[in-house]
Amino acid sequence: MRLATACLIALAPLLGCRDVLGLQQPVHGGGAMDAAPGDAGPGDGHTGDGAGSGDARDCFGPTGWMLCFAAPPTGPITLPGSLSTDSSSLCAAVPASWTAAGQPDACVVAAATITVDSVTVTGTRPLVLVAASSIEVSTLLDLSSHRGGSTGAAGNSSACSQLGGSPGANPNGGGGGAGGSFHTAGGKGGGSTLASGGSAAAATGTPSLLRGGCAGQQGGMGIDDAGSPGAGGGAVYLVAGGSIAIAGVIDASGAGAPAGGVTSGGSGGGSGGMIVLFATSLTGAGAVMANGGGASSGAANSGGQAGSDPSPGSPTTPASGGSNGGGGDGGDGFSVLAQAAGGASGTSSSGGGGGGGGAGYVLANPSFAGTESPIAVSF
Repeated sequence: MRLATACLIALAPLLGCRDVLGLQQPVHGGGAMDAAPGDAGPGDGHTGDGAGSGDARDCFGPTGWMLCFAAPPTGPITLPGSLSTDSSSLCAAVPASWTAAGQPDACVVAAATITVDSVTVTGTRPLVLVAASSIEVSTLLDLSSHRGGSTGAAGNSSACSQLGGSPGANPNGGGGGAGGSFHTAGGKGGGSTLASGGSAAAATGTPSLLRGGCAGQQGGMGIDDAGSPGAGGGAVYLVAGGSIAIAGVIDASGAGAPAGGVTSGGSGGGSGGMIVLFATSLTGAGAVMANGGGASSGAANSGGQAGSDPSPGSPTTPASGGSNGGGGDGGDGFSVLAQAAGGASGTSSSGGGGGGGGAGYVLANPSFAGTESPIAVSF
């Protein structure tokens, strides 16, 4: 069930989101990158290759996000179970219209129809799916980062804002690291009796370029090192001349933070990444999510406890921070109903908890009837 067709009044102060109704409609007409909305009448999700071009359609997406081809993409493609944006043979040449708009190098997969069953996407480049007709996500398109494992495609973006003050180190308890920030700020790290916690970076404005999320901050050293922070989620753009159907889940969430060693501070969870959707219609009762990862707890005489990854089966449930590590509990990551939580303070001879990861971005046009976490904003 859709959580909202617009920012609920009660959630607007919390999420800082915008109404998803009345978004810019798909562009049409002369094939130029600055084509005005509505030139060729409603319901057409692409631009033509010239005035009066009829069914000749070679450009897809709005200004700044447009991909133009010499001819409309053809044939069906079903994505494999795993796809690297650095090495997959499905990655086509990047259209000049994309890079001319300042967009990053990407793995562009283009076809008449694209089917996604259960696919895990990794690599340093974002993924761009372009369909002349339709895209269907039946199960899971996974660009999320995973605790202690893979990073989603284009996660840990170089565009991330610099984190605030670093957590302190102390053998009697290190300070907790802050969570990664993107659409919303990550949680602050908890302090210990002898060390301060880390501060999160500020949230960013709506991005105009496709990019991944931001890693959390490593906790302060105790007797042993803190665990690594959670990685930021990946980035994907789906654009179709017809429809995008989402019966499953598109997941670009950040990762939970692994546990650290004796008396170390907890590390921050990663922020969500970025999901961009553009089509004539968005259908289905599935979910799109770019949630934050849970932070690890501070540690006492034994190691701390790891934070959790967000679950694609429960997109509105926060990823939990680690607890019962003897130190301060780690903060939960962002979900649509709650901001990222800060880490709890450590007690004597234990570390402070890390802060949960903040929200990523979902940009969607038109509105989507499924679950969005965070609630989508417009282009």
